[in-house]
Amino acid sequence: MTTKIPGFPPIPQNIDAATKAYLRAIGEALEVRLGLRGDPVDRAVTLRELIDSGLATQLGHVPFNPDTLGTTVDFESAVAPDLTQPPAPTGLTATAAFETVLLEWGNGNLQFRNFAFTEIHRATSDVIGNATLVGVVRGNRFADNVDSDTTHYYWVRHVSTSDIRGPFNDTPGTVATTQKLEGADIQPLTITNTLIANNAAIDGAKIADLSAAKITTGTLDANRINVDGATIVANSSGQLEVNELNANKITTGTLNAGLINVTNLNASNINTGTMSADRIDVNNLILPTGGGVVSGSSIGAYALGSGGTPSTNHVTSIGSGVGVYFGYVRIEGGTNHLKNVFLVFATTSGTVTTGNTLFKSAKTNVLEGNILRFYSSTDSTNIPILFQNPSHTGSVHLHIQATPDSPPDTFGEVEAMFLRLGIA
Repeated sequence: MTTKIPGFPPIPQNIDAATKAYLRAIGEALEVRLGLRGDPVDRAVTLRELIDSGLATQLGHVPFNPDTLGTTVDFESAVAPDLTQPPAPTGLTATAAFETVLLEWGNGNLQFRNFAFTEIHRATSDVIGNATLVGVVRGNRFADNVDSDTTHYYWVRHVSTSDIRGPFNDTPGTVATTQKLEGADIQPLTITNTLIANNAAIDGAKIADLSAAKITTGTLDANRINVDGATIVANSSGQLEVNELNANKITTGTLNAGLINVTNLNASNINTGTMSADRIDVNNLILPTGGGVVSGSSIGAYALGSGGTPSTNHVTSIGSGVGVYFGYVRIEGGTNHLKNVFLVFATTSGTVTTGNTLFKSAKTNVLEGNILRFYSSTDSTNIPILFQNPSHTGSVHLHIQATPDSPPDTFGEVEAMFLRLGIA
């Protein structure tokens, strides 16, 4: 039977104002606790509501007398918590695939009454103290996503509805090793661009044949290229350079001259094969030079020999070796007059004879400039010279033969510059 709560009568009018205010406050407080005023969640909960909801049992004393209870609560919870420790799970198995380990064990719902869920712990070694919680399930199966070709150890334990944790299934872990992905496991064209991670590190052993046609966009770092012992390297600007290129490395195609930057090319660098004439751009061919500028004082003064014969003075070396020599000699006048001038190229820097002379020019008055006498610096011209040294392998020396008017006479200076081409 439900107790009927009476209503509140009006506050009497024949009392003082303070009493009226006090009674009004009591009425409002009671209305809040009865749920007649304010937020409904602030109302009081009755024992009847606790009993009807199954959270409490009937009173122990009827009628209720608080003076006779002492320290005993007059009603109890309808369901007492079960603090029993759950049992250890049984039958744990682990089945590994490529990147998944499937775990199964005995159903906790069938082992004890107040089962809540099961915890799954994992470690990379068979040490339970190193294991970490990786999952919680209410059933008896769990799929763990891990890397391929890895080994893991597993333990499981039950937890009750009273948050009591039971023992692990066993002290040694249940081991599982995921499979390694082999080439036979990959079907053709199954690995697409979207399946390759950005900045993925793919070492050289994974690429057996990479052709230029496979590289379509982006940048290929020079440090990723290794040709026959890293002969292709990157300079400080990140550009490719070849520090050792042998003839057998170039098999087909055309090598553009604009792609070749040669800092030191000599005969020892070209050891086999034939370089045809049409592969050489003569306009850009630079050959070693010989000669230089020599002052008149270094050449020495010219004097008359017996019977008024001219004298021959050494000037400089213009090179060495067999070949065709071509260049120029520039003579500048100095003191007084030097006439009947000839250019003599000999195998020695000493006394010139017919036997050691390689080439003797015509008199300068019939050569370029047509200068008969060299008197001052205004008497100067570049005289082109071309001659062949067919057999002498040593140095080739320039001498000038001249007749002085008022000995001793000297040239102002002489400049000689020559190139040499080899002959077969």
